[in-house]
Amino acid sequence: MQNSLVNNDNLFYNKIWKNIVIRNKIIKYNSIDNNRIDIIKFEKVISALFLIKNGYFQQLKEKIKNSEYLDLNGIGNDKNEWPHRVYFQSSSSSSSSSNTIYSKNLILNKNCIFNKEKAAIHWDLNFYIDLFKNYSNYYLKSNIQETENILIDYDNELALKVLHENFNHKLEIDLFFKSFIIESYECAFYLFNKLKIIKSNSLINKIWNLLYQDIENSIELTSNNNNNNNNSKSPSSSIQDSENEHLRINEKFKFLLNILKLPLPINQIATPYIFNIKIYQSKLSTILESVKIIIKIKSLFNKFIKSVNDKCYKLKNTSTNTNLTFLKEFEKIINNFQINLLELDEIENMKFSKNDLLKNIMDIDLNENENVLKIYNLILPFTNHFNCYLDNLNYINIKYKNDYQYYSTLLINNNLTTTTTTTTTTKTTATIKLKMFGHYNFNDLLEMGGNSDDSLFKFCKNDEIVKINYINKVLVDLKSQNQPPNSSILIIEKLMSNFINENNLQFSRLIINQLINNDDFLNNVLSLMNKETIRLHLKRIFISMVKSIEMFDLLYKEIIINDELLNQKLSNSILIILINNNKSIIFEHFKKNYSLEYYSSIGQLDFVNSGANVDFDVYKFIYDNIDDFISNYSIIDVWSVPNLTLTIDQFIYLIQRTPKNKNYHCFDNVLFFNYIVSNLPNDIQSGKCQLDTSFLDLFNYFKIINNNNNNNNNNNNNNNNNQNELIEFIDKLDLQYYVFKSSSIYKIVQYCLRYCNTELIDLVIILYKKFKNSKYWDLLRNIVSSICEIGQLNLFKYIISKLDQESFIFENEHYNTLFRMGYIEFLEYSLNLFKPIERIKIHYFNNNIFCLNHFKYSKNKYLDLSNLNKNKNKYK
Repeated sequence: MQNSLVNNDNLFYNKIWKNIVIRNKIIKYNSIDNNRIDIIKFEKVISALFLIKNGYFQQLKEKIKNSEYLDLNGIGNDKNEWPHRVYFQSSSSSSSSSNTIYSKNLILNKNCIFNKEKAAIHWDLNFYIDLFKNYSNYYLKSNIQETENILIDYDNELALKVLHENFNHKLEIDLFFKSFIIESYECAFYLFNKLKIIKSNSLINKIWNLLYQDIENSIELTSNNNNNNNNSKSPSSSIQDSENEHLRINEKFKFLLNILKLPLPINQIATPYIFNIKIYQSKLSTILESVKIIIKIKSLFNKFIKSVNDKCYKLKNTSTNTNLTFLKEFEKIINNFQINLLELDEIENMKFSKNDLLKNIMDIDLNENENVLKIYNLILPFTNHFNCYLDNLNYINIKYKNDYQYYSTLLINNNLTTTTTTTTTTKTTATIKLKMFGHYNFNDLLEMGGNSDDSLFKFCKNDEIVKINYINKVLVDLKSQNQPPNSSILIIEKLMSNFINENNLQFSRLIINQLINNDDFLNNVLSLMNKETIRLHLKRIFISMVKSIEMFDLLYKEIIINDELLNQKLSNSILIILINNNKSIIFEHFKKNYSLEYYSSIGQLDFVNSGANVDFDVYKFIYDNIDDFISNYSIIDVWSVPNLTLTIDQFIYLIQRTPKNKNYHCFDNVLFFNYIVSNLPNDIQSGKCQLDTSFLDLFNYFKIINNNNNNNNNNNNNNNNNQNELIEFIDKLDLQYYVFKSSSIYKIVQYCLRYCNTELIDLVIILYKKFKNSKYWDLLRNIVSSICEIGQLNLFKYIISKLDQESFIFENEHYNTLFRMGYIEFLEYSLNLFKPIERIKIHYFNNNIFCLNHFKYSKNKYLDLSNLNKNKNKYK
């Protein structure tokens, strides 16, 4: 399949792009509009990152084959755009001081030349042979170790194979261990076979020990994430994190057992609870894989299984802070059960529907699926004994046996104990609550959070009888006036929030009729509070939460506010509530069916002061209905909202709907500016598109250039006039060396260099030669500085060809810039060209280890790297 995709790509490329006539037609078509300022010819593109990012894979392949000058390693100023950017995600919950990474917590650049997904489709073995051969300064010689590391990070087995088999790079055992640790399994498999690891018992034991250590770290990490209860992550994302970690551990076992077919070690596994999971929240397919793993490695659990079956299992106490009461209670519980593992073929013969395999266990009725129940019980003893086992046990006991005998032990652990893992101490938090099963307890309901992981009826969603009985008990309890008023209101708010979140119209209507609209209830419970004010407060909260038009209608129409003044106040603020909570699904419905309230709300909006925090759908609705807002345009004007972030498509959508007599601007965004210049240049000239000074100067510069190009076939007088116009324009700008980056000329220079436009360079050189004025020399120096920043060696050569080399001074700052940005070939060229008398002291670099290695080990006589050696710890 891979070769087929590559061959099709090559066939298309050879038939289309290599056809000179067709290629010239394409280039001519793309360059036909004189307003376009963002056109660059392929032969002038030097950035491998640019070519990959924009899908020009075959063009990059041809450039590499021809050994053209390319920016392969330049890192730029944006760290996220570094071609080989690899770094570890930080984890605030991880307290391990170890430098060893036990999971693939890497951020990789999807446009890296070593990205294996792109390589599998667009490149082949010859591509990497050409890359390493023609750019050996970057990838071989002193950098071969760094190349090896990157190939492992990106799990690019093809390139690693080329490095070893075509360039005689020796592979070391440690490389396999790194591959295995960070889950680069394709490289790991290649290395395992090449290095013949299967023949070494000591290496096999080391692999298993690494997996054991990974399990320990995984338990610690997921336990901390679950127990710290941070607000930084939603419960749903924490559940997903646990599921992902569970899948990751499964994959590691499957790689060792199924791919490498690694023999089991002699030593028992130190931690028998290898899965830190809530079974009921996991997919059946994932649990099934875990059970198969347990059975395949069951000999590693012999000691643990025997101790449980003999009723003498002792939970390892890892800290003096651990609650001893919990330990004793837990040991009683687990020792009440027998562990009887099935044979693997018995598991393989179990039948599960494809639909069930994709479901979470809690969405499957275990009374109707005996095999799923068996799977559940098989994995139960191997789930984390501190954080998961009791939740897992109580789930199945309470839901299917109505058995609450172990729930008290769960509460002991939840409320009293501090549990620890190997290195950290954490508070244990139970996730099983009685309300999830429809078992009523007032305090349990009072503690209910507002998230789906703590939701009412979580485990009895389809049992209408249980739910109705629960609600009736709540109503009786509240109406009996046994609870404080504040608690009663809080319960109403929590119940309604839960029902609105689930879009449960039936129960929402029940609470509204029985409690919120019940004057007798409110008068009795809220004797010291204004019932109309309470209704208004609740109605506002509930409307802010709606997820459907039906729920909105229910809340808006059926929560009755008898106070006319409060009712008017609410009507005037409904649109604000909907907008502030991004309820775009309601906008059109509200306008169509509540037009009086809709139009009375419009004057209350104020985007200028708060608009940056709303979704684009809000702006879309307003600008789709701009006639409704035109009399209040100043307060909904999207172009006056500070710090607003838009995509290019959103920007275009809004300018197309901005009234003709209203202005807009580009938010100082280069992409937006390009679009306006190419498609709506008259908006700039008329002032409808308002630009800051630097963008306006840039527009005027290209306007002059385009006029100049249009007059190429006219007489010399016209050409001279155009050049004089350009000189006059340039002379009005601030060209001083030290204010360059804050002046308009800087943006003009950046554009010209980015798109390899040489008109400005030609003009500055002509002016300098003609007038010998220092300001033109300053501008030329700044142009060279900018060229060094972006690595455009060919443009630099162009400048040198136009000047007397002896008179040109390449400054220390330029050398340092090239080093910092990682442009090896450019730096070598300039050093050999100018042959500086004094060694250039390099002060800093952006962790571009490729550039550092090359010049450090080549011992370039023109560079002094001693300052970097003194500060080497800074770059680790």
